[in-house]
Amino acid sequence: MTPILNSGTSAPLSAISAESLADMGYVVNSAQADPFTLTLPAAAAAETPAGSILFENDVFEGPIYIVDENGRIIRVIRR
Repeated sequence: MTPILNSGTSAPLSAISAESLADMGYVVNSAQADPFTLTLPAAAAAETPAGSILFENDVFEGPIYIVDENGRIIRVIRR
């Protein structure tokens, strides 16, 4: 998986990425995955191409709301 989505280019899905989805409960067929090649850090350090979407620092750091089966907030965890 990548933190950048480039418009106009293919977005292959490796068996590693597919199996990470299986870890979350999705049904996957790893035999249908795209070939995987390890990319060394030099490629990762490249500038973000124009027209790309960056998916970094996207972790929500606000409070966590715990709700009951009726959708009522029963607890708030402040972070």
